[in-house]
Amino acid sequence: MLILKTPTMDDLKQKLKDIESGKRKIVSVDWSKYRDTFPDKYMKVSEFDHIVWNLHGQMVRQNLPNSTHVLEIGSGTDSFNMKFFTHPDGSSKYYALDPYCGKGYPSPEDMKFDLVLCRGTLGYLTEAQIRRMVKYAGSSGIVILNTLFIMPAEKIASRYKSKQGGGIEYAEPNYDWIYPGLIHVLIPDDDNLPAIRHKILYYSFYSIVKLARIANPKVKIASYLYKNNSIAIAIGEKLSDYKIF
Repeated sequence: MLILKTPTMDDLKQKLKDIESGKRKIVSVDWSKYRDTFPDKYMKVSEFDHIVWNLHGQMVRQNLPNSTHVLEIGSGTDSFNMKFFTHPDGSSKYYALDPYCGKGYPSPEDMKFDLVLCRGTLGYLTEAQIRRMVKYAGSSGIVILNTLFIMPAEKIASRYKSKQGGGIEYAEPNYDWIYPGLIHVLIPDDDNLPAIRHKILYYSFYSIVKLARIANPKVKIASYLYKNNSIAIAIGEKLSDYKIF
């Protein structure tokens, strides 16, 4: 079943036909150009952002006069969130990590973080990277992430706008028995621009809990379901120290 939110069926069918036939060039995501090519809606402040900022504020107040160390995984190239997590008085320090943009993983033994943020990027991590993310929080930090609660069963298409221009965003479930997820495609209206296609891995809530407890058997898990199919998950030994959701 295909759920169409705006684009006509004929328009979408033709664009997908052009891709399959090779008439329309298709490329992988260039994450250094994410803010130019991806839909504007992904750049907007979300409900999850407010959850994160509230938690961070509590941490800063509790940690003073020591610095609160924040690690964002999947930050891109421009460290967009830095302005929300750094303060001139040194009460909070921000570190960005994105293996897709040349920001390699530091060793967990090198540093532990009070807050580890994974904003919309869980589907691009391996199981080993997820376990390592939990270890970055150590015994006193908290990992907070958001992801899909249930993988959509239908194909979905809708119009989008980006700095590059308008287009059609298309997603369909991929039921690979080892690595299920979504095939995500951005098809610009400008036929001279290539379509962008990539796979987003799907991790169920239970698989995330299992990976977190493998990394640290002492962690507690808290979750909050919002916008029908989005879930925020907090992982850490000391969740009770904060009002997260």
